[in-house]
Amino acid sequence: MNKQIVLVCFKYPPIYSGYGKQLKLITENILKNSDDIEITLLTGYKESVESSLEKLNIIPLLSEYDNNSKSVFPFAKKVFQWLKSNRKNYSVIHCVKAGPEAMACNLISKLYKKPLIVKVAQDELSDKELYSNKKIKFIFRLIRQKYLSTSNYFIAISEEIKSNLDKRIGKNTKIISIPNGVDIREFAPVELLKKTMLRKKLNIEKQETVLLYVGAINRRKGVYDLLNSFEHFQSISPFRLIMCGPVLEDRNFFEIINSLNKKKKFIVDYRGKVSNVNEYMNASDIFILPSYSEGLPNVLLEASASGLAVITTDIGGSRDIVLDGVTGYIVPTNSPLEIADRISSLNENKELIIKMGKEARRDVVKRFSIDNVTAKYINIYRELSNKIN
Repeated sequence: MNKQIVLVCFKYPPIYSGYGKQLKLITENILKNSDDIEITLLTGYKESVESSLEKLNIIPLLSEYDNNSKSVFPFAKKVFQWLKSNRKNYSVIHCVKAGPEAMACNLISKLYKKPLIVKVAQDELSDKELYSNKKIKFIFRLIRQKYLSTSNYFIAISEEIKSNLDKRIGKNTKIISIPNGVDIREFAPVELLKKTMLRKKLNIEKQETVLLYVGAINRRKGVYDLLNSFEHFQSISPFRLIMCGPVLEDRNFFEIINSLNKKKKFIVDYRGKVSNVNEYMNASDIFILPSYSEGLPNVLLEASASGLAVITTDIGGSRDIVLDGVTGYIVPTNSPLEIADRISSLNENKELIIKMGKEARRDVVKRFSIDNVTAKYINIYRELSNKIN
């Protein structure tokens, strides 16, 4: 008998979200590697309905995407209604993100004795979430945290998330540590000839050292710290910073780039939102993610799997991936000067770039392969479904 799993994910590709992108990768691999699991995905928007997988049914509960964070509340209500109406047609609920939608899932779980898995994607259920908001948000989030502490299972993708959960969960709740995964076939190093061909295709000069950033353009991702670091950066050899991702907060983003480029010491090259991230990884030398908060960032896994030396900030999730001084460098948040120093160190030592990149690839294959991550989810779904049946 097939295991019927309901996934709840507010933002699912092509709607932009890191947790949705990771879920898509995991879901596709689960269905390709198991013949007894069927998945219904409840998501927010109809843009996400396309799927070629036979055992994946995607159901959008809202209308067209509107980029309004408050839409998660009507989504949570719709999730509750759907789960209640269809309670005989599934065995396990898996909610991605511990937001209002997880509260709806937990209530259904309690009413109808359905096992619930809540995956914590970033800083939900943390002190940071509570104390960085206004009083009304504080009260609501405190209630949500206490209520969700009674969920059956949590998935912690990083050591920091696990530590936060340890302080909050009830005595009957279990924490399962499963990191995000990366497709080590799609993201893999290429030979020099292939790299040269990709640079030609992407209009990158062969002799340039290329630093790549992929992610949203906003303050939380540390984009403006990165740009400010170039006020302190000098390079005697050709150097290019390539930035890929949607602009979510302008804050004079384009004016800063134009100002830096006028100095003609290096090139800051914004490419917008791209669909060929793996090609940009293969055409680059170094990857940077100077975020202020993350869950377990997909792009760091992808960059490491691609054999790039990495610079990132000292935050939960990123610390789990990057081995400081071995696969890359970890710097404090909000530190343009230290970012500039680490960029300079790598730019002046091509052998170190290569060495760190090889170590990064070796480590990510060992610890974060999507095949290993998928196997853990399949085991959990089977185990919980069998308890019901």
